[in-house]
Amino acid sequence: MKDEHRADYRQLDVAPTLTRIRKLQSDRRYRDQHLLFFIEGVRNFVEAVDHRFPIETLLYSEKLLTVPLARKFVRQLKRAGVPFARASPEAFRSISRAEQIQPHRFSCWKVLSQVQSLGNFRNTLANLGCHRSGGIHSPGPSHRPI
Repeated sequence: MKDEHRADYRQLDVAPTLTRIRKLQSDRRYRDQHLLFFIEGVRNFVEAVDHRFPIETLLYSEKLLTVPLARKFVRQLKRAGVPFARASPEAFRSISRAEQIQPHRFSCWKVLSQVQSLGNFRNTLANLGCHRSGGIHSPGPSHRPI
């Protein structure tokens, strides 16, 4: 993010920040002693900011942080003097416990809002099978993929 090198911004070295986060993740006694915990993920971060939790340190990856609201909050917190460390995507992923989306051999899904003809539905199923698709998702009351 631009203006990161302003004199009033408190940029931290990444390596010690990652070490401390690993300690917070793995050592409950350390968390309890310092009254700190590590939150991860845009939703958790936005909730913490919205509920005015005190943020001791920000760690983010410029490339991975793509949600505009989260980027806005990072800018605001940096301007407010919260120390931050900017990590490469690889470094950030090294401490991440969030599920990573793995490429799946079935990468195509068909979305149907309704089926008007059983014959056409059968053809759709056959075509999906031929193309090794993942299945069908019907965004109705049950939201159950087939």
